[in-house]
Amino acid sequence: MKIQPVLKAAVWFLFALLFASWFAAVSQAPYVTDLPMVWRPNPDKPFVKFLYYFPNFGRPVDLLDTIGLSLFGFVGFILIPLLRLIDREPIPLWKFAESLVYFIGIAVIEDLAWYAVSPAWGLHRFRPENLPHWMYQAWFLGVPSQYWEAFFASFGIAILSVRLRRKKGRFRLIIREAAGLWAVAWGTMICCVLLTSQIANHFWIG
Repeated sequence: MKIQPVLKAAVWFLFALLFASWFAAVSQAPYVTDLPMVWRPNPDKPFVKFLYYFPNFGRPVDLLDTIGLSLFGFVGFILIPLLRLIDREPIPLWKFAESLVYFIGIAVIEDLAWYAVSPAWGLHRFRPENLPHWMYQAWFLGVPSQYWEAFFASFGIAILSVRLRRKKGRFRLIIREAAGLWAVAWGTMICCVLLTSQIANHFWIG
């Protein structure tokens, strides 16, 4: 197996970890529910319903989270390709799709990383009985439904990325290559989260 996909996933994870650590330093409750001064708009308004799905990916809408996720997305998904263009290195469409596979991954991994490093939580407390129902309304095999949606969406985009790069080839081979990209990306980032959780449990989480 080539080392480049693992290194890419590790770099994306570090980006997510920095973001999660900043949030953990600001708030000890999920979605800053312990900060009463944070603006929380009426969830029935149309623009709030839009923000609920993007950029919040099914998370409750509040000023801190929504702006933070918007900046997170801008830096991670827009700024990096822009820097390549500034350097006069055109980014092919398949590469852009590949970046989206990692970006969808860290949207989930950042969430897990917050629990892993938050002194008040720890990854071992990430269970439906410990969290309000409104946060993750459906769980399957111990994983919130939003995470499963991200898993399948990123796999579909991995197939698109490989198809755009190959242009020709048997669909079975495209699926196999896309599955490899998807597995390495998610596997590396999940392993990084578990390692971070072990370090946090040893040093500052009871």
